Amino acid sequence: MTDEELQSRIEQGQVGNSGDDLAYDIVFRALRRESFQLPPDFAFKVLDRYREAKSNYRYDHVFLLIGLILLMVACVVAFVLTDFKPQIPALVMVSDRIGQVVFGVLIILLLQWIDRKVVRKQVQGFRSGILTPRPK
Repeated sequence: MTDEELQSRIEQGQVGNSGDDLAYDIVFRALRRESFQLPPDFAFKVLDRYREAKSNYRYDHVFLLIGLILLMVACVVAFVLTDFKPQIPALVMVSDRIGQVVFGVLIILLLQWIDRKVVRKQVQGFRSGILTPRPK
């Protein structure tokens, strides 16, 4: 059944028990209600909420910075108190397989280039409405 047929059936009052019928019925009942008037100061309330959220956003950055600094201080204190000596045996293994490491880095760079040139352009096209997904 097409959307037009479903819509005409619901407008005639023939609501079935399927999920589509019930969903269309709910939407049409909502559309039949009286129009809604926004209060005159609605735009100012939206702007006030935006400004409040923007100021809270700045506080979030401050707290994030303070948390990162305290984390770094805690790491330094832990390293000093435990007499930490870093050992990196993985670098010894990497020096034996330099060809594989270079190949891996080149593959990662190639995938990043493909992502920038092909994938992101297609995603931006879908978001802007230039490209539309194929109907199923």
